[in-house]
Amino acid sequence: MLKIVTALGVLSAVTLSGTAFAAKLIAADRAWIDACISQRKASNEKPSKLRKYCACMQGVVENNQPFQSATDLERTYPPAHQMCWKDAGRT
Repeated sequence: MLKIVTALGVLSAVTLSGTAFAAKLIAADRAWIDACISQRKASNEKPSKLRKYCACMQGVVENNQPFQSATDLERTYPPAHQMCWKDAGRT
């Protein structure tokens, strides 16, 4: 019985720490997407298209990789850049 209680305690701790990590990751994702949008505002795209494009690109880059500019990001991931604009509805 003690082994079961101990196992449940460990499982609960792992689950709770994983949930906290996921919340931090989501905040980091949002910050990355917001930075991407702010750098792309000069493109005069609709905000909904920018958000969709940046969310797509965030899914492509590794570990919310920081970038100096949107142009650097596009040069680093050219096929993904084109795919994400297409998914966002840019023609």
